[in-house]
Amino acid sequence: MHVQKTTSRQVVTRELNCFSAVEVVRKTSDHQLRHSPLLDRLVPKGGKYGYDLIAHVGVQTFLEGRTLGDIAADLRPQRIPFSSLHDLGMKFLYYFGHLHQQYAAPQLRDWFQQRAWSTWLIDATVEPGTPAYFGVLDAESGLCLKAWKIATENTDDIVLCLREATEQFGKPNELLHDLGDAMANACEAVWGAAVVHRACHFHLLRDIGEDLYAKPQAALRELIRKLKLQPRLKEQRRGQSLWLRDHVKDPTSLVRLLQEEAVEVPADVLGRELVVAVHQWILDYPSDGHRQGYPFDPYLLYLHRRVNRAATILEPLLDGTAVHHRMPQVLGNLLKMLQDYLNDERVIKAAGEFEHAWQLFTRLRTAMQLSSQGGSPLHNPYPLEAEQNAAIRHSLEALREEFRSQADNCTEPSDARQYEIIVKHLDRYWGSSVSKCEHREKRQVPRSCSERLLRLHGTPGLPTPAARLLA
Repeated sequence: MHVQKTTSRQVVTRELNCFSAVEVVRKTSDHQLRHSPLLDRLVPKGGKYGYDLIAHVGVQTFLEGRTLGDIAADLRPQRIPFSSLHDLGMKFLYYFGHLHQQYAAPQLRDWFQQRAWSTWLIDATVEPGTPAYFGVLDAESGLCLKAWKIATENTDDIVLCLREATEQFGKPNELLHDLGDAMANACEAVWGAAVVHRACHFHLLRDIGEDLYAKPQAALRELIRKLKLQPRLKEQRRGQSLWLRDHVKDPTSLVRLLQEEAVEVPADVLGRELVVAVHQWILDYPSDGHRQGYPFDPYLLYLHRRVNRAATILEPLLDGTAVHHRMPQVLGNLLKMLQDYLNDERVIKAAGEFEHAWQLFTRLRTAMQLSSQGGSPLHNPYPLEAEQNAAIRHSLEALREEFRSQADNCTEPSDARQYEIIVKHLDRYWGSSVSKCEHREKRQVPRSCSERLLRLHGTPGLPTPAARLLA
């Protein structure tokens, strides 16, 4: 072999500390460049930090949970900057992922073949300002099989990902995906009719809810802004908090009064504390939800409902002559502020449309049996037993025909439009999301491929089945 070139670079390893590596690159008779096999075993090609150092940082970070500062203190003789330590942790994930893939993928493939049934959940996670991460999840085991970073959710990239996953883990029996045409087209391009693919019920219901709420929510949000409801409440709340801070001499008096102790509390103090309490209760409107996110939890409607309930409670309280004369004027101002908002005809109309949309959406959720479950409903796959599929299909079919009739005969244009939205979505995805739910017998059918489900089990960007092990 002939000497092609000689290179020199600083190398840092755990075993040998920091040293200068001089490498002679040689050219073989077939014109191939040969690097030093000894150096290749210590450090990546062209890299500065050795494999043993990468492994040490990865283990300390992801298994021991130590901070970069603590790791740097242990490696003080090497004086490795924090940015480099962070990069070493990412390289650890990359190398560990590929190593794990070499050993785990064949075992998973054999396991799926022995199990004789496999359902894949596929979806792309998108965060603002980031690329898309396409992932494949095995529904039965919850294992994230693979994840890829792709430019956008497009058919060509998804086809490449599905073919690669098929080569490694075998062909699935069925798939669940979102409502996008790219997902459906990719499944058809890779497997054709050999693999059944269905639209996710969670995505279908979410799209219907977003379209149902779009108009009334936008109208109610704009009215709240124009009427300055929230800024006026904030200003009043701030004023009362400052007054109470300066005038309340015994901050425990209200607590002792509620404990039925004999305590003299001035009426103006009680009234202002009541004002602040009503404010805080109104601001707690998100607790009316079930942690499912919009449109399953229409938080703006929850806010309107709390304003309405607060006014309903305060009105009889201030009607009493004795109470009215003892309460401070600010309590009456609060009631007037809430009533001015609630009595606005535009608010009444927008809230009425919102409530009607919520009722239709609730009926649809009930028919599809997609109500909130457990403490983390967004992460649930919402599986169904085989005998439940027929019941859901019959319920949805009856509801679709009822809404179709209501859309044709309803005299209120806004209500008719809402019926049409639901019927249009059900008609479009009926074959892919409803009718195909009954093809399996005596098996649980998963119905959700929410991107949050992928994010729960998989690490976006990690191109291996190692995500669950790392977790």
